[in-house]
Parts: sequence; structure tokens; C-alpha cells
Amino acid sequence: PACQSSQNTGNVIVTSGCSGSQKSTGGTHDIVDDIIYNVNNIIHYIVYNEADNIDNILNIVDDFLHIVDDFLNNVDNILNIVDDFLHIVDNILYDVYYQTDHIYNVDNIFNNPSTSTTSSTKPSTFTTSSTTSSIPATSSTTIASTTDIPFCDQIFLSFNRSLSSSILQDQLRAIQPFAMQCPEQLNAVVLQIASTNLQRNKTFVVEAGNISIAAGKIENGTQMHLAFDDNAASAVIPSDVADVIPIDSLAVLSIYAFNPYVTSSSTDPVQYTNLVSLSVTSANGSEVSVRNTSSSIEIGMDYNAVDGYEIECVWWDNSTRGWNREGCMTDTSSQPVKCLCSHLTSFSLQVTPKEVPPSEIAAKPFPWKWVGIGVGGFVFLLAVVIVMIAALTRRRWKRREEYDLGMQSTSHIIPADQIEVTEHLSTRIKRGRYQLADVVVVRQQSGDGLSEHLQQRVRHVNIVQYLGCYSDSVGDKYFVYNYVAGIELSKWITATEYDNDMAEHLVMQLANVMTYLIDQGVTDNIVTAEKVIIQPDNKGYVLKLWDLRSNVQRPELYVPPEKKLRTEAAQVWAFGILSMQIIDQTLYPREFYDDKEIPDSRVLYSVKQSLRKEPKARPKFADICRREAAPTSQTRAFSDQFENNYQQ
Repeated sequence: PACQSSQNTGNVIVTSGCSGSQKSTGGTHDIVDDIIYNVNNIIHYIVYNEADNIDNILNIVDDFLHIVDDFLNNVDNILNIVDDFLHIVDNILYDVYYQTDHIYNVDNIFNNPSTSTTSSTKPSTFTTSSTTSSIPATSSTTIASTTDIPFCDQIFLSFNRSLSSSILQDQLRAIQPFAMQCPEQLNAVVLQIASTNLQRNKTFVVEAGNISIAAGKIENGTQMHLAFDDNAASAVIPSDVADVIPIDSLAVLSIYAFNPYVTSSSTDPVQYTNLVSLSVTSANGSEVSVRNTSSSIEIGMDYNAVDGYEIECVWWDNSTRGWNREGCMTDTSSQPVKCLCSHLTSFSLQVTPKEVPPSEIAAKPFPWKWVGIGVGGFVFLLAVVIVMIAALTRRRWKRREEYDLGMQSTSHIIPADQIEVTEHLSTRIKRGRYQLADVVVVRQQSGDGLSEHLQQRVRHVNIVQYLGCYSDSVGDKYFVYNYVAGIELSKWITATEYDNDMAEHLVMQLANVMTYLIDQGVTDNIVTAEKVIIQPDNKGYVLKLWDLRSNVQRPELYVPPEKKLRTEAAQVWAFGILSMQIIDQTLYPREFYDDKEIPDSRVLYSVKQSLRKEPKARPKFADICRREAAPTSQTRAFSDQFENNYQQ
């Protein structure tokens, strides 16, 4: 009821009636009603107040169940891993049991050697004979335990010849330890492997450790060639031999990295190389005997001829149980060595040291002559090297002394207050007066390659005269030159009219001053139109070189094709470019040069030769200055040819 109120008194809720209500306090029914009413209130209190705690408990239980589920999943994964491990162990135990069975049977056979037999083959010409009588043609996975089967046949009895290449390689490796005792049985197994696999393929190759097999089907009238990827062995059956071999025959080439027929030790003088076997089988796997062929069959051996040793091709003769040379020739001219034989079987190379008779050893004189020549040549080369080292050392010390002498010489220092600046021509060049004479003042820039020692050393009529240097108040160094009243060559070419004689006169002045600079050791001054001033005089014009800086950016037009600037050939190229501009009376763009047709004369011919593409073909400045004679008809033809080549 709305008028009722509840009071919490610990764990029990006591209710009291509202004023004005009538409630009986006596009687059994009233007591029962109060009890039911209080129980109802307690249940409501627990539901409304403890619901959150119950929900948390349920969440915790749910998380715990998730953890248990993850743990069971991990246990399941562990059980799967254990199951896989047990499978691997089972396979290992099976292999151990299989190999133990092999060893057990081999031990029994060695204890009963009387059961081992050998076989021989009678020679015939192109006849078919069975070589697998002792080995069943069908595959088997167990080794015979009867003692009446020969030892070698028991070893190779279980060999499965129709497996995949990877398993086949494993089985070939497994029978290798027994191959030395059973070479005939091994050869029979190889033939059966080839014939079985060639029923599905045209060619077949397998390489397993020390045993490699290559086989193919023979086409009548077609040359048959077999070889391995590493050229360990090869075989060629000529077409005329293949033409008479039975139809659907197979050629099988096998190489063993050992020789089962050799019993000699490594200390014996006669040694044999690895065994290479070449056979022909019919379609059913029986071997075809090939003898007395019209053309030689070529067997390539992985062996090169060595001086001091005789090499002979030999083959294993089963009838005599020994090596035989008959029917084979040795080709040592090719590398590797080839055997040319008229039959098929197992082949090897017999390597024997050459014997030199004692009389030849004693009679052979000591080669004193060649020893003397060798010693004399060595002494001569040593003397040349010593002279070259001495010359280079002397030249280096001479240059160093000249440099020290130049540095120690008194510099011509001009007091700064004696220079009167009258005009600023650019950021680094000023015009002024010094001792009542017009001068040009040039500020030195860091890394421009312009030194006072160089300018004091050069003195030439076509070089602006250097007067001295001074430093201003901020520490900048200035070089002072005699003022030349003239115009820059780049402006003079386009602004002045002159004839060819005047052009040649200026070109020769430029060649003379460049020759002088080369003689002074200046090999890094690339001359451009901006470095030259043209000064008028009574006889015409005088060329003046005023800028000797080397480490400045040069226009691409003056850079030679070889891109090497610190050589005389590079300066000759720049001279040729500048001379062509003077001759053509045209200032070329900075990155363009067109080889135009110019009149033939002594000067122009020299200018043309200075623009040859090869640096060694360009003339020296001294040669240009000589102008000994005008070019002949032959030189004109050579010049025309050069023009065409350079234009291309």
C-alpha cells in the first residue's frame, strides 16, 4: 500500500501501518500474513540488491569455461603432434629393420661364398642376348632369403626400377656400397631402369651420387647423342650405325664415379679413370651386342690430357676378366679426351707415366742460354724501372724547388692607399689609377685557381701586364693589371667588320700566347671569348689575354668530347672553337657548334685539325704556330673526310 513504509533494521525489514488504518494485532491469520509479508520483502531485497553480484559470478564461470575449452584445444593439438612424431618413428624403425635385413642377408652370403657365381658373354655382331636371367624382370620389395640365390643377385633382387626419380635416386645410393663387388649385376639393373622409364618418356636422365644414367630412344638413320648437364660423359652413335641397329632400340649411357674393375692401389704407376658404360638394349630390356661398326662410336671422357702421361682408351673384357685396347683409338687432341671405338661396353682411360730413358736425361744439356736470357731481361727491366723512378723523383723535386723559390720571392705589394678607384665595372672588377696610370683592379675569389706566383711568372705581349697586389681593410686581396683600352672579343666579333687576313692574324696571335702558356706549365686554362680583349693599334688589332683563372665554370661549347680539361688537347679544342668563331665572324651559342665549310689555307687547315674528335689526333700549339706549308691535295682530301666523319 502507498501509505506503508519500510524500515531496515539489519537483516529484517519491519513495516508499520499508516495512521488511520485498522490492523488486527491478534489472531493466527494476522501472524501468518505478517510472516508472508516479511518473507516477500526479504526476497525482493535480495533480488534487487544482489542481482549484480550473481551476474558477475556467472561471467566469471563463463570465462573459466572458455579457458577450459582453449586448454582442451591445446591438448588436442599436442596429441596430433605426438601422433605425427609416432608416425615418423615408425617409418625410421621400418627403414632400420629393412637395412638390418639387408645386412643379415649379406652376412649369410659372405659366410657361404660358394653360392656366388660369375657370368660371361660370348661376342657376337648385332645379336640379342638376355643379360637379366639372374634378375627377375618384375619388381619386388623383399630380398630372397634362400641360400641357393647368388650373393649379387640377392643384393639387387629387391630393386624397384619403375619408381619416381627421387625414390629411384635413394635406391641407387643404397646399392652403391655393393657395386664394387657386383659390376655385372649393377649394369643389368641400369639397363632395366632405362628400359622401364623409356616406356613412358622419349629420354630419361637420373643422377644419384656416384651413379648417373642417361638414356634415349634410337631413331634409325639418325645420329644419337647422349650427354649429362655437367659434361661428365657423353656418347655419339653415328647415323650409319644407328641405321642397322634393331628398331625401337634404346641407348643407355651410365657413368660411375668409381671403377669396380680396378683392384690396384693408388701407388701403382698405372691408374684408371672412372668407368663409363655405353649399351644398346631392345624394347624388352635385353642387351643388343654391337661390334665391328663401320664408323667409330664416340665416347667422351671427363678427363683432360696431362703432359708427362700416356693416355689410352681401354674396355673391360668379361671373357678374359681384364682390360683390352683392341678396337679403340684415343683422341687426345680434344679436351676432354674422347674414345673412338667400334663396339659398345664399359670403358675407362689407362693413365701411365711416360718413361724417359736415362741416356736422354744425361745427354740433355742444362739450358744455360735460356737462363742467361731470363736473367738479362730481368736486369734490363729492373734498370728501366730504376731510371723511370729516378726521373720522376727528380722532376717532382724540381717542381717543388721552383714552387718554393716562387713562394720565397718577394711579392710586389702595393700600398692600398696608392690605389684610387674611379669606376666599378662589376662586383669583382674596378677601374682606377696607380702612379698616374690607368689600371684594372680584380678581386681574388676563393678557389678560382689564380695565384700571384703564376702572374708574376708569365710575361708575354699578348697577356695583360700584372703590376702587383694589395689587401683592403676587410682583408680582401686584389690583383692590379695594366689597363688595356679595347673591347671584349665576344662583342668585337659581332660589332666589327674585318677580312680573312685579319682573322688569321688574330688566330695566330692566340696560338702564340697559348704555346707560351703551355711552355710555362699552364695546362688548365681553357680560353673563351670572354677571356680575350681586342686592342686596336696602328697595324690593326692586338689580342690580349687577361683572365688566367682555371677553376671557373666553362661554357659547354668549349668542353672537348673527352670531358678532360687539364690537358693540352683540351686547350687545343677550345682554341679551335674560338678560332672558328673569329673566322666565321659569328658568335656561336653556348652549347652549339656547326662544322661549316671554310676556305682552305694554312691557318684554317690547322684550326680544322684542332677540332678532331680524338685528343691524340689534334696538333700541338707549337705545330700550329710553325705553318710550314699550305695543305696539299692529299691533306685537303683528308680534311674533307674528317669533316664528314665529324658531322656524323
